[in-house]
Amino acid sequence: MIELMIVVAIIGILAAIAVPSYNDYIARSQIAEPVVLLVGSKTPLTEFYESYGRWPDQAESVIQTLSGKYTDSLAIIGGNGGTGTLTLRSTFKNSGVSIEVKGKTIDLETDNGSTWKCFASGANPIRNKLMPAGCN
Repeated sequence: MIELMIVVAIIGILAAIAVPSYNDYIARSQIAEPVVLLVGSKTPLTEFYESYGRWPDQAESVIQTLSGKYTDSLAIIGGNGGTGTLTLRSTFKNSGVSIEVKGKTIDLETDNGSTWKCFASGANPIRNKLMPAGCN
């Protein structure tokens, strides 16, 4: 009986360690989708800027994929139609995603189309340890 209790205790300890790690793994895998959408939008946005000397008014005019399984939307929230800093925001869905990313946002910013900055945004941003190395 003592051996069975030891096995149950060991399984409990392993589960206590594994469940949070698994949840972080799920969140990181879901974060990959909007990051890929954001990074994929760099080229068409830069080409538009180089052709017209300004940023597009709306993301739809140059970016084909604006949502995904975990991504609710991709939208220009700053700099649209101008020549200043462009901010492109990806927003997670509110259902069917990890609690760590539910409704949260990731921004991609640039001043000139050659240097880009990716980061978690919003009042309650995604934890840095869940963000990809190029997005902090």
